[in-house]
Amino acid sequence: MAFAKEVKLENSEFTYTLGADVKRFLLKDVGFEETKAGNFKLVRAIKPLPTSKEDFKLEIMVEGDLSGFRMKVTTPNGLKTVDIFDGNHEMVADKFYFMMDGFIERGVFAKN
Repeated sequence: MAFAKEVKLENSEFTYTLGADVKRFLLKDVGFEETKAGNFKLVRAIKPLPTSKEDFKLEIMVEGDLSGFRMKVTTPNGLKTVDIFDGNHEMVADKFYFMMDGFIERGVFAKN
């Protein structure tokens, strides 16, 4: 999957772009880890309920020069992309939007 300037997950209401003032240290501050290739990767679990056995993973990779990124929500093993906005995973979708709003507040992403 190639890096893009804007990403919209399937059936999501919003399109996301990198924040205008995003910096390398900001990505590290919010939990991104630098890969051997120089990119920044974040993997976070999204659980409908804390006691739920069903969970999903939010995976975000930002290009090292901060020119693009990619984002997806997958099954726990990371092998299959999941559409959390299909109406069957409302609580997961709400938690996704909550996480993304936190990144937006910090200036990592912008929402369109």
